[in-house]
Amino acid sequence: MGIPQLKKHLEPHAERKVIEPCKAVVDGPSLAYHILGLCCRQTRRTSPFEQPTYDLLGRTAISWLNAIEECGISVIAIYFDGYLPRQKRPERVQRLLHSSRDLIKYHSAFITGVPRASSSKADDDTTVVDLFPHSWPGESRPKPPPPAFLVPAIIDALCASESYARLVYLVPGEADGFCAERARREGEPVVILTSDSDLLVHPLGDNQAARGEERGDGLSRLSFELSRDPYLTLGQAVEKCKRKGDDETLQKEYEAFVQSYLTPEIGTGFREQGLGYNEPRLDPRVSELVHQVLQRASREGQNEESDGEHYRNVEMFLPLLLDSTSRTSAWEGSRDVRRLAYAVLQLLTTRPISMVHEMRRMQRASSGTAIEVPPQAKVSELTSTLLNLMSKIQQSVGRTKVVWLVLGFFYDICLTVDRGRGFPLGLELLSQEKSGKLNETSWEFVHFLAEVQATCYSLRMLSQMLGFVASRVKKLPKQLTRLSRLLEALPSLPEFPSLGTFAEMLRSMREEGGLDCLLNVCNDARFNDILPHIDEIKRSTIRKKSPKKTKGVQMGEGRIAPRLTNPFNLLVTAGSED
Repeated sequence: MGIPQLKKHLEPHAERKVIEPCKAVVDGPSLAYHILGLCCRQTRRTSPFEQPTYDLLGRTAISWLNAIEECGISVIAIYFDGYLPRQKRPERVQRLLHSSRDLIKYHSAFITGVPRASSSKADDDTTVVDLFPHSWPGESRPKPPPPAFLVPAIIDALCASESYARLVYLVPGEADGFCAERARREGEPVVILTSDSDLLVHPLGDNQAARGEERGDGLSRLSFELSRDPYLTLGQAVEKCKRKGDDETLQKEYEAFVQSYLTPEIGTGFREQGLGYNEPRLDPRVSELVHQVLQRASREGQNEESDGEHYRNVEMFLPLLLDSTSRTSAWEGSRDVRRLAYAVLQLLTTRPISMVHEMRRMQRASSGTAIEVPPQAKVSELTSTLLNLMSKIQQSVGRTKVVWLVLGFFYDICLTVDRGRGFPLGLELLSQEKSGKLNETSWEFVHFLAEVQATCYSLRMLSQMLGFVASRVKKLPKQLTRLSRLLEALPSLPEFPSLGTFAEMLRSMREEGGLDCLLNVCNDARFNDILPHIDEIKRSTIRKKSPKKTKGVQMGEGRIAPRLTNPFNLLVTAGSED
């Protein structure tokens, strides 16, 4: 993850050389963000409409690797983080907090809506990316967060490539440590391609850096001081390095810091898995969660009271979505899909997981949003209800992309019902789309898109967890096997709804039977105040109404009662299995 400010302080003293033909190991996350930077050089960075698509990012990653190989640099491995050690958690929380605050600033800077794309923006199919630019333009204005699924999209693209699939590894630790270890194992010099300054602290061996013990200790000590206080100037950090023996407690802290690089922490019970072989594919953040569950399984029989907080709290760091900070997180609507996913993982351990703490947009450092995990006894019921829901949708609209859009609308409606107030955001946008008044730059449009993306990604998480559990147990229950097969039809990341495609998808929702399907799956007493609005959108153009007349589910006989369980239960009696 890098030592704060270390690269900034050392870069002026770096020696620049031409890389001769050699072998190279690539830090995957660094590659992903480098590719993002290349694709964004000539775009309006304040506009999310000009962010590169996942398809362009993947194609550019392949082109960049091809280009360096043509220069004589032979890539022998590309490593991605599959687990982050405990000591990295505080830094990671601070990064999430910083990113969340940046999103709040962005929302405040463009409160009336996100900036449109410039008229000169080229279509992605014709976009030519400069793979080796001489300069990098700066941007001081607030920017949207990077594409939420950047890293898994790059992994998917590499794994689909005949040239690089066999070189991609999702490792049970930080990528930089595995890069360093691979470089040490090679019998000849190896270049490590990374932007992670942590690599400078890893021991690389005499044939890699030719650094003496004193130099190595000095660089490690400097890194340690900066990790403790990133606001130090280089001169201040050097002065602190000179006083290294004055404080016994500080010296022990430093020794522990160095040891973490000599023997980095890796996840328990997980061997290096090569993506593109027979191992089930996991996105890095899903992999991190799986490692935590496997660690709990490896500690079965031990006293839970003696466990550290890391072992008691199972955490899921969800990708940061571009959503409206004046609204509840876009992840909230699809939480029940993830509850089922977390429950499925309990098949790997007899030690119950009562809570998963989701780390998502936050305004202050915290332990995240606690998500209650259903016990194993409830997995069958939850699976059956989701199967019934998906079966009803597929029977209405076929196996088209509208299936996943209907799910997004359904969870948005359930979230509104759960709160007992407001009006479903998705239905409001459908009304605008049909009347020709849809504003694609409004925060309402952006937020509902994020909700649908969250639904699709939550289903992707569930699909990956089902695949992983199936590889670890003798046999999955029949219903879970059926659900896993249904989820094979999920859209790939490049096919996820985006700002460029979402307006057209809303039109498809109306024209391809989505509204009839929504009426069908919402055929329950709790939705009585919602159904007339769906039917009205279906029958005629919706006129813009004044705020006083559109208080959503509070119209008529007062507030709708909050749901008592999860939204799947609303369909238990309505649906039936094939």
